[in-house]
Amino acid sequence: MESARFDLWTRRRFGLAAGGAVGLLTGLTSLGVADARNRPRKKKRCKRLRDTCTQGGKRKCCKRLTCDEVLGSPGFFCCKQPHTPCVDQAECCGSRVCDIVFGATGTFCCGRSTDTLVALCDIDQDCCTGFGCFEGFCKLA
Repeated sequence: MESARFDLWTRRRFGLAAGGAVGLLTGLTSLGVADARNRPRKKKRCKRLRDTCTQGGKRKCCKRLTCDEVLGSPGFFCCKQPHTPCVDQAECCGSRVCDIVFGATGTFCCGRSTDTLVALCDIDQDCCTGFGCFEGFCKLA
């Protein structure tokens, strides 16, 4: 009789423990699923300098970059605006070139008009060294 009582007691204790463990695991699993659903989604990365882009497209160019044509390359690319430091011509938007600007140190995206190239400007600093802003165009000074 003593062994029957021991078996019953043991089964009851293990049953409660097993049920508690299953309940605990179920609760933890459901919390894990809820956490996964509530995590912030990864943001789509912006397009970087020289990446191809579509004007008005879903993925925008990164800050301080614009989707525009680049001199000597067909299509649209993420590029830099006037007064922005540059290293290479392919970084500058539109008819801008990477050159020295009067009164500044280093090279910047600036404009210069030639027979085949027209650069618009508002102030002289929009134009490369040796050019000035006359009637809205960068012309030889």
